[in-house]
Amino acid sequence: MISEQLIQHIHTIRKRFESPVEVCRGVRYDMRKIVERSRRYYYGQFEQPEPSKRFINLTKILTDAVIKSIDLDTKDITVFAREPGKEFKAEIMRRLLRHWLTSNNFGIILNDLLASLVRDGSAVLKKVGDKIYRPNLLNIWVDPGADNFQKTAIIEKHTYTPEELREVGKDWDNVNNIEFKTDKGAPYVDIYEMWGWFSKELIGGSEPFNYGVLIASDQGVHFFEKADPEDNPFYFFVYEKVEGRLYGMGVPETTFDLQVMLNEVINLRLRNFYQVHSGIWEVTPDAGIRRENLENLEFGGILFVNRPGALRKLDTGEIKQSAYTEEQNIVSWGQRLTEAYELVRGENLPASTPATTALILSQRAQTKFDLILENIGLQLTEFLRNKIIPDFKKQLSQEKIIRISGDMEFIKKLDEKLIEHYLTTRKIEFIKRMGRWPSDLEVQILKEDIQKSLKGKSRYFVDLPKDFFNMDIDVEFNITNENFNKAVVSTDLRMLLAELSRIPDLNLDLTKVAKKIIDLMGFAPEMFEKDVEEAMPQMQGGIPGMVPPEGSLSNLIPPAGPGMTPTPSASPMPMGTPEEGPGTPLPPQEIATRRTLQELRKKIEMGEF
Repeated sequence: MISEQLIQHIHTIRKRFESPVEVCRGVRYDMRKIVERSRRYYYGQFEQPEPSKRFINLTKILTDAVIKSIDLDTKDITVFAREPGKEFKAEIMRRLLRHWLTSNNFGIILNDLLASLVRDGSAVLKKVGDKIYRPNLLNIWVDPGADNFQKTAIIEKHTYTPEELREVGKDWDNVNNIEFKTDKGAPYVDIYEMWGWFSKELIGGSEPFNYGVLIASDQGVHFFEKADPEDNPFYFFVYEKVEGRLYGMGVPETTFDLQVMLNEVINLRLRNFYQVHSGIWEVTPDAGIRRENLENLEFGGILFVNRPGALRKLDTGEIKQSAYTEEQNIVSWGQRLTEAYELVRGENLPASTPATTALILSQRAQTKFDLILENIGLQLTEFLRNKIIPDFKKQLSQEKIIRISGDMEFIKKLDEKLIEHYLTTRKIEFIKRMGRWPSDLEVQILKEDIQKSLKGKSRYFVDLPKDFFNMDIDVEFNITNENFNKAVVSTDLRMLLAELSRIPDLNLDLTKVAKKIIDLMGFAPEMFEKDVEEAMPQMQGGIPGMVPPEGSLSNLIPPAGPGMTPTPSASPMPMGTPEEGPGTPLPPQEIATRRTLQELRKKIEMGEF
């Protein structure tokens, strides 16, 4: 590995990525300049300082209106089960995922991402460990002409102070002798991180090219490691796709020319306003008045002349109302380009606007924003699937106690699923130990013991086993009326079930159809099931010779009939039930079964099951 060549390689790629990209003949975009210009206009600054002119910030008005119209939140994330019968577990995982995203400030990151997308046209998210953040787009270099983000190398510039470098670079090489710059008033150093393909001439090895991550500064290479392209921590988002370039187009870029025109129109009208109200004066050469005398003259001042008629104000007329029409036309063009009408901005339409026109404008704007939201939602869904969900499922594979909040109905369903899960595990252990399937009575005893163990815990803090979420899931953003209009889906559901119920001999389970549609709507079908009162089988007199543990459901079994005394557990010959008569010996097979149940009860109490 040659350090000098690797450092030069990074700077060569950076310069190449800064070149304009040609999307068609004669149409070229310098993307870094476009991003800088978009930000400059959004903050109300001319490309070149012009103190005598006023910047009328139409760009910010339109951009902020669009940002408010495409709001996203973690509540829009839905988790689906790809396996039948796992819908309620998917509902639990959805709540856990939202909690994980909320604890990592993903809602704030989403708002920041959307604002950057609308303003710059593109944005980048980076996931490092459990942390997600948005790097400054001007500190990112990618191939502007790439078809998609996976086909380009990516370079990020970091600026570290000595303390920050010691923290992030504790496992790097050649960091102790770095010389820091001080031209910004504090010591700092620029570090470049590059993910991409490297030739064997640069890094050695037998393969012609290897994918990896390189961290270096102008003073040397600090880290290099081969990696899988899937390990790339970056994801590139676009607002509106532009054919032929990787970067998207934001609202400011869409309205560049309109912003320039509006500034020119407003500043020209201001100059005319000053001329009309200050006047243009005709001065004879012998009046003894110099130009600076007139320029410095304040309203109400006195100007002395040598003779009458030497100073005369010319008639410049009044500013016509039609001078304001051009400004209104420019604003109207901007609204049509961005759909940021008065209704979207929260303003009132002119009183003369018909109600039908207002409704059409609102629907047209919402249609465009739905399309934009759908595109952004698809990108966020891919980000979650590839960058978030794999690590999230790894964390869930560790058995731990979590807090789950919800109404009592949800907690009840959760208890039922936990009992079902633990009962399946106990059955498998029983089969391994006994070499046979457990009987119904044995299953009931196992279930009773599980219920007892759950009752001793808080209903809001649940100990989830590590294999509870051993399932295949999918995740997506439900964000537009097109794919998640609850009213429409509910209506379609009723119509579908009504039509299916009229078809004779239909080989479909309508309950499963309803459950699947409810699951697609983002709800757990179990939340809509009827309440079933679970009752323990009534066993008169209990199990002879067995003493149920305190607090178990067996204590609810009525005692033996009048005149009956339960046989103690030490009795060598368990006696019969009331139906069999007092003191009736049991068959040898029944005696063996009941002794097995005694042993099973003891093992449960000892924690062996």
